[in-house]
Amino acid sequence: MRVDGAGTEAQIHSALANERRRHVLSTLEEAESELTLTELVREVARRERGNEPGATSDEVKRIRISLYHRHLPKLADVGLVEHHPGKKTVALTDERE
Repeated sequence: MRVDGAGTEAQIHSALANERRRHVLSTLEEAESELTLTELVREVARRERGNEPGATSDEVKRIRISLYHRHLPKLADVGLVEHHPGKKTVALTDERE
């Protein structure tokens, strides 16, 4: 987790270029609060399926792994989210504005 400042404009644009990361940010913004990783994964899966329910367990597992190891660290590095792996929670930062 990194909360000591936001990334450069280029780093932020790079982070936002990925659709899954945009889903993460819009989900957290709509929730207006911290979400568990499980809640976030379910919502991202729903959005990626075009609001259709019923993601397979394999889809959910792949999304969880990609969020945990790739997307959340990238968003945290540029200061857009706070990811607390020990608590398994994710929240928007105040620095994103």
